[in-house]
Amino acid sequence: MDVTWDLTMQKIVPFIDGINSIQRISELADADYNLTKKAISHLLYYGCLTLVDIFTFSAIYAITAEISSLLVDSGMQDECMGYIRSSESVGIAFADVFALYCSLSQGIPLKKWCMENHQKLRGIDVRRFIGFGVVKGIIYRVHKYPVAGPAASAPGNLVGFLKGGSSMDEICTELQVGEKEVLKMLDGCDVQIVHR
Repeated sequence: MDVTWDLTMQKIVPFIDGINSIQRISELADADYNLTKKAISHLLYYGCLTLVDIFTFSAIYAITAEISSLLVDSGMQDECMGYIRSSESVGIAFADVFALYCSLSQGIPLKKWCMENHQKLRGIDVRRFIGFGVVKGIIYRVHKYPVAGPAASAPGNLVGFLKGGSSMDEICTELQVGEKEVLKMLDGCDVQIVHR
């Protein structure tokens, strides 16, 4: 990056760290949100970054068919082991890391998975473990889609989102509220949450 770069780009790049959301990056950089989105879309177009979902322990992750690439690619194994180690890392075996990835499944939120595997996770930074898996395509985030029943009544600002095509993330982003608030709005409505 040099002085000829767009001013918004210069302001936001230091805050792109794999943790901050686009909204948070625009706030930290004191940059307009729409200009921040546009600058990030340019970086994405040119392959300078990858967009990942915001990390939460309530999220659900599962493996993809690409998990086999981690098993056969020793370079990817080394990269993984170097990236996921926490500061108090002890001897971590690749076989244990691979088994941890394989134990991620559709019905288990990350928080519960962490509690079930807390001994095996010693020396592993869970945020980096998940991030590496998502970026490399060996795991994916299972999204929640609220779907209204035939006779469901919902608050007016939610009606258009309950046809099964909008994920909970999209709804939260559009309404600028958290998932708990959306679920509270849907309380008492004939709505099913579909995971896919």
